[in-house]
Amino acid sequence: MPGDTVYNVIDYSWTVDPSTVGDPATYLALANVDMAYADGYVFQIFVTEPATSFTFNGCDSMNQTSGTLIANISDPANPLPRNPAPRNTVPSNPLPRNAAPSDTLIQNTTFTLGSSTTVVTSGGAGTTGTTACDPTTGGGLIGDCTLAAPRSPNEVTITLRAYQISPNPPAIFDPYGDILGTPNPPSVAVADYWCDGPNKGCNFVQNGPDLVAPVSAGVTPTTVTAGSTVTFPATAQTVVNAGNQPALAHQVGFYISAASTIAGLPRAANGTIDTTSATVYTRQLQTVSMGPLAAGLSEILGPQTLTIPSDIPRPNSDGTGTYYLYAYADSTRVVSELDENNNIIQGGPITVLPPAYGFIGLQSPCNVGQLSCTKTGSGAVPIAWQFSLGGVAVDSSANPPRLKFYTGCTTPVTAATTPLAIATPDNVSTGNSGFQYFATTGLIRPQWSWQYNWNRTDPVTGSTLYGCYQLYIEVPSLGQVLGSTLPAVQPIGPIFITLQ
Repeated sequence: MPGDTVYNVIDYSWTVDPSTVGDPATYLALANVDMAYADGYVFQIFVTEPATSFTFNGCDSMNQTSGTLIANISDPANPLPRNPAPRNTVPSNPLPRNAAPSDTLIQNTTFTLGSSTTVVTSGGAGTTGTTACDPTTGGGLIGDCTLAAPRSPNEVTITLRAYQISPNPPAIFDPYGDILGTPNPPSVAVADYWCDGPNKGCNFVQNGPDLVAPVSAGVTPTTVTAGSTVTFPATAQTVVNAGNQPALAHQVGFYISAASTIAGLPRAANGTIDTTSATVYTRQLQTVSMGPLAAGLSEILGPQTLTIPSDIPRPNSDGTGTYYLYAYADSTRVVSELDENNNIIQGGPITVLPPAYGFIGLQSPCNVGQLSCTKTGSGAVPIAWQFSLGGVAVDSSANPPRLKFYTGCTTPVTAATTPLAIATPDNVSTGNSGFQYFATTGLIRPQWSWQYNWNRTDPVTGSTLYGCYQLYIEVPSLGQVLGSTLPAVQPIGPIFITLQ
């Protein structure tokens, strides 16, 4: 690996035999190391099978079983069919080159297995007069084995070799759990060479973890204002480790995206969701940590309350936006799974409306935190409040309010109802003073409070008003006005004001 310092070397192996298949065939070994390890490691893969070699035991000639390389991808630049992008532009092959006429060593992981029946036949008395052929190791005295060599075990060993090239890898490759305490092995699938896709029933070896999530789940509500919340998944979902190895502790990431399919989600080089994409709006909303998950067991992903960004683009012609929600069961890509494409839940579509302010109740001297106010005696009625998004007070200085007062508290108010009085920042004739906005802390009102002092005077007769009145607080710049056709974008009200 020219130019790279190697800090550690880790081998992880699988032994494969055809005991679970009926006919001999040619197979392909597909090891999978998650792309999250690409910045810290490079990998090689080797396929070996037992081979008989000649040796001595004292004065007796012996057969001994060793390994011989039958297939490999030895170039650490791009070792695995589903591995990260190559690191080296020119392959550096540590194995001898082929003899003429070919000068290229073809690297692959295909191999052939014969019958799974192991037969070792004794061939004579040998020097001891007993049979010494070992069907497991292939060892034995020359005189005791048919044709001076037993049949080697019909199996192959697939070895993945990891070279640590970073002193502090962003993701730690720890298949045995020596560092993290919990094994996090890579995964491998051995499939018929002519297999035309995953999960086609042509794999006879699959070894590794596999987090499998439902394809879709509900979202409530499906129409929501920017800055408010949705629940996703709407009901608890079960994520299963369908593999045969434990899955390391992992993180579930929740995303909102304009991508309408899982395949359309933008990806970073390490396989994580790209939240910086300039072409497909995608943002992470929340994360949930999940513990290790043993093979065959499941974990429950409960409903989550997610806040839609208040500044989310709304490119539709009607001022709305169409989006989808995603729950990614291994969003940081720490689990090397048999299948990396079956662990994302999709929800939606949802329609995002223009942001609409919430309301953190009235402040004193009105009934604090409520939508009512009682004023006894003469004088103006101070009406103070904070706007909110997601239940939290926000700076609303860029979206000034408009107040509309209506006579009576028993008749419902509509957009066609004529108000008794209107107050806007440009027209405060119904107040004792102009609108006040408390932009900083340490003042007589909480930060980001509005206050208007209604002078409770009949604009026609000039007489002092008494009785019950309805107040609606509109935000014209956000479309929060009486008569809005968007259910989630409505003015604040009615606020009932009783003048005694």
